[in-house]
Amino acid sequence: MRILSIAWSAVLVCCAAGSGWADPLVARKDGKPSPSVVTEWKGDGKKVELSLKEDADPREVATAIESGVQGVRTKVRSGKVLVIGMAQEPLLEALTEVEVDNSDLDVLAEAASLDEEFDTGSSIRAKKTASLQALLKDRETTAVGTVVAVQSGAFPETRVEVRILSAPTGETLKEPLRKGQRVRFHPVIAMTDGGPDLTDAATQTNIGAWYLKKGDRVRVKVGAPVKGGFQAMLIIR
Repeated sequence: MRILSIAWSAVLVCCAAGSGWADPLVARKDGKPSPSVVTEWKGDGKKVELSLKEDADPREVATAIESGVQGVRTKVRSGKVLVIGMAQEPLLEALTEVEVDNSDLDVLAEAASLDEEFDTGSSIRAKKTASLQALLKDRETTAVGTVVAVQSGAFPETRVEVRILSAPTGETLKEPLRKGQRVRFHPVIAMTDGGPDLTDAATQTNIGAWYLKKGDRVRVKVGAPVKGGFQAMLIIR
């Protein structure tokens, strides 16, 4: 019964991850770009400065732009995002196709804890969620990429091959995980009593990797190198 309970919780986690909503960076109104997550823009040649709505995370927006728009790089300064490498008009058109995921990791924790046996309390979950979000904001060790293949063993053992779209900025990771590289990640699963430890917030998220599909875009908190790839301390769609 316990393994079925764990598996069912994992299904709920995966469903919750897919139900988060997303906003385009730039909306389209009457056939023209209009404010959305990006509220204002100011272009000078191939440099465009973007102002964001108050609750937007500039680093997450910068990562989304580098992942979704070919041939540009970004800088975050004073709460704004500077995009370098594309003129304003084509950039705004491109940004209508780029979205920022607004799903909350706490939804994953909530779903995984529906079985009371694994419920750790909402205040604890909230603290763990904030901790996970902080991990993903560290660009030195965070990669963004597209799933190329998933090799699943006995639940929840998984290996995820990812094509890198945005490399970590840390010196030891930016070369082996450079843009365009295909990297195999091993999601870290904490175990207890022969099954996944669903009191561990990262494990609640990482078991969702078992359900990833080719083409999914993921963020990965990169861990230590292992045979054939790297550990994924956290991997989330």
